[in-house]
Amino acid sequence: MSEKEKDNPELQGLVEKRDQLLAEVKKLKARVTELEGERDTANERADRAEAEVQRITVDNPVDDLLKDVFTVPTDQARKLLDGQFKFERGEDGIALFDAEGERVAGFDADEVKEALQAAGYSKTILLGSRASGSGGTTETQSAKSEPAPRARSYGLR
Repeated sequence: MSEKEKDNPELQGLVEKRDQLLAEVKKLKARVTELEGERDTANERADRAEAEVQRITVDNPVDDLLKDVFTVPTDQARKLLDGQFKFERGEDGIALFDAEGERVAGFDADEVKEALQAAGYSKTILLGSRASGSGGTTETQSAKSEPAPRARSYGLR
C-alpha cells in the first residue's frame, strides 16, 4: 500500500475487502474445478454402464441372431449391415430398423432374412434352410430296443 492508502482508513478497508473477495473467488474456482472433475468421472461411469447394458441386452442377442441369418462371421455381418440397417431396443423388444428409422423386421431370423433379401442382399451370404437335399427328416429316431433272444428249441446248441 502506498502512503496515501495507509492514511485513509476508508481506502484501507476497501483494499482489505477486495483481498477477502479475491480469496473467496479463488476458493470457489478451486471448488468448481473439483466438482467438474467429479462430474466428468460420473459421466464416464454412466457411459460405461450404458455400454454394458447395450452389450448385454442388445449386442449379444443380435450376435446370436446373426449367426442364424448369415454364413459369414457376426463381425463381418455387422459390417455389411452398418449404415443401412440397425438393431435397436424399443418398447416391443429388439427390432431391425432401416437407415430412415423405419422398422423392417422383428427379432426373428426368418423376418430378418426376408427383409435383407428384399433389400438386395445376396443369397450367398444369407443362410438357407439347412436342408440337406437327401430327403431325410429332422426327427430324431428313438433307440430301437433289442429283440428278445429266442428260446432254444430241444435244448440243442
